[in-house]
Amino acid sequence: MYIEIEVKYLLDKTDFRKLYKYLAKNCPKANITRQNNYYFDAKDLKLKNKVQSLEDNDLNLRIRLVKNKAELTIKVPIIETIEDNVISSYEYNREIDIADALYYIKNGLSDSNIRAYFGDISGVTDKVLQDIISYGCLRTTRIAFTLKENLPPILMDISRYLAVIDYEIEWELDETDRAKDILLDIFSDLNIRAYNATIPKRHRFFNRLKQIKE
Repeated sequence: MYIEIEVKYLLDKTDFRKLYKYLAKNCPKANITRQNNYYFDAKDLKLKNKVQSLEDNDLNLRIRLVKNKAELTIKVPIIETIEDNVISSYEYNREIDIADALYYIKNGLSDSNIRAYFGDISGVTDKVLQDIISYGCLRTTRIAFTLKENLPPILMDISRYLAVIDYEIEWELDETDRAKDILLDIFSDLNIRAYNATIPKRHRFFNRLKQIKE
């Protein structure tokens, strides 16, 4: 388990392109990865009244496929630390066999499966795990730029899900004030309008699914 702290902004397509051109000009060659993120929730999920939802229990569970590797992740938001454009979470990751990942995506995960991978997480949440199934995939093209050698890369994400495309900036580091200052200075210079993006990808996915089902 580790604590993930990230600064996040949503941009429109035009502003995303402005930032991409700026970073491509001022940074070493970008690293590009493509991820398939499968989001899970309760079998009897009621999208209009998510009483049984993992989201209501402050749990984010996904399987991520990148090339020939699979990772199972649980995130537990640290609610008291959330502020504008900054999200902190306890994060648990387990690399799993690709065949197992594909089986779980098709057939679901039982609470016993989850505990077998993660053990007891009661130290950070008192929520009850449950049998869950996959509700679909969010595909992300992630472009990583190293703006400063002593800082982690800035991540530019293009995500496609349920007939939606959105554009997001993530910067995962402890020095959030410094990161925000750097990004906001760039946004100001480029006349970029940044939106609050403290709504995680999982929530955006399920909010869109709810819209479709209504």
